Amino acid sequence: MMKRMLLVLGTVFLFCQSAKCQIPYISPGLGFSWDFNGHFILSPKVSVGIFENGIFYNITIGRSSSSDEKIYPHYYVEVQSGKLTEPSDHKKTQLFFGGGIGFTLPINKNDSGVSFRVSAFTGYLLFLNVTVIHMEKIQTELGGQVVLPIPLKGIEFGPFGG
Repeated sequence: MMKRMLLVLGTVFLFCQSAKCQIPYISPGLGFSWDFNGHFILSPKVSVGIFENGIFYNITIGRSSSSDEKIYPHYYVEVQSGKLTEPSDHKKTQLFFGGGIGFTLPINKNDSGVSFRVSAFTGYLLFLNVTVIHMEKIQTELGGQVVLPIPLKGIEFGPFGG
């Protein structure tokens, strides 16, 4: 399963390079969240996408797991998009905001099948996020994630750009 996800990310990267996207990037990260039942969920992830004129598009793959067996471990794939806030004289900090839509795939064959997933987030390097997954019932997770966007072309990215 992970090999297929890496193949998808590689394909997106090659597409970005061939399409001469302004700034293709890869962004590893680590998410941490809690559901409304108090279960802690850890989610390493990697995104591959493009950033152009303050707007980004990416494909994210990751894995969510919890020490509580009631929260089944799963892989997820999400298409995400968002924007960087405009700079201003009175506001020095720029933030990204956006959302995504995708699906989850269970790691264990005994667990439920594919589930629908949506997310919303805001921040820069450290993001606040909310994720809603429709498994056997709706599961809502609130938390954060630390990400490190690595531009693959040029040195300008986000608020550090020229």
